[in-house]
Amino acid sequence: MISTARTVAGGLLLLLLATPAAAGSPPPETFSATLSNPVKPKKFPPFKLGGIDWKCDGTRCRGRGHAISAEGACQELGQKVGEVKNFIGGGKILINCRVPEPAPAPVPKNKPTPTGGAIQAKPVAAAASPSPAPTRPAGSPAGSWTGATGML
Repeated sequence: MISTARTVAGGLLLLLLATPAAAGSPPPETFSATLSNPVKPKKFPPFKLGGIDWKCDGTRCRGRGHAISAEGACQELGQKVGEVKNFIGGGKILINCRVPEPAPAPVPKNKPTPTGGAIQAKPVAAAASPSPAPTRPAGSPAGSWTGATGML
């Protein structure tokens, strides 16, 4: 009886050890790379590099697996097959294995440029000449003239 219990326990232990630990890990990611120069599949048959299974043909490489960082995976691939122009994986899009710099904001027209470029002048409408201040008619007492209507 004890021997049967040990056999069952041993079988369960083996079953647990045989179950892949990846059951609780995230699914493998998909990676894609565009190379600067084509490669021949015979020279680079499918290979594993840094936790990613790669297959390259021409200027395209496709991979599936897990990587610590997209930048590291891109650099490792470049060392193996040659210069990588574009890389997609790990939630990033890389150019030459680097995150591209954001494009500068467009400079609005008629505004100075951040580098001190010339300012474009806007045409200004001619200002109307001011009307003369109202004057008090001769002979009227001070404070009795309003100027607009001539009445108090």
